[in-house]
Amino acid sequence: MEDPSQLGEDLDRTSMKLLLQDADLALTFLDLAETAQDGSRRKKAAGDARRAYQVILQKRPRFSFSDVEARVLDIKLARIKAHLKRLGQRFDSAD
Repeated sequence: MEDPSQLGEDLDRTSMKLLLQDADLALTFLDLAETAQDGSRRKKAAGDARRAYQVILQKRPRFSFSDVEARVLDIKLARIKAHLKRLGQRFDSAD
């Protein structure tokens, strides 16, 4: 039987990988939105990126990450937010 603390570390590691993949997916949606000629495609891609951003913000506090992992995620979140703002998305102080 595995040590419960090891299971927690494994969960945190896996969760960080998933959150980073979600951030990469959001950035891909934003690339699609910025290059889309069709307004409805642009709006959908930006909306998908915004939902991914919100999910990351919601899930992140549940897990422990190293300083480096947290910094990488912070950088990606800042890029996502900047892209979303360029596409006309608005944020309140909680975002």
